[in-house]
Amino acid sequence: MVKVKWTPLARSDVENLFHYYEDISIRFAETIIDEIFKATGYLEMMPELGPKEQVFSHLKRNYRYLVVLRRYKLIYMYENST
Repeated sequence: MVKVKWTPLARSDVENLFHYYEDISIRFAETIIDEIFKATGYLEMMPELGPKEQVFSHLKRNYRYLVVLRRYKLIYMYENST
């Protein structure tokens, strides 16, 4: 199992997303955040779950992504430790 590390910018984005939707519906805001954290939980067990992110294919690091609720794209970098 790997550990997911959040960048400060990613944390801020999630907080801002929550605050944006909480004025509309606190329940919906909580659902979005729960689904994002559920997706990152999957990454801890299966870090190669998401397809490679083509936008960053020119970089040497292994960038991948997951789409949450068909609207939010989580881009992550996976370092193979083996």
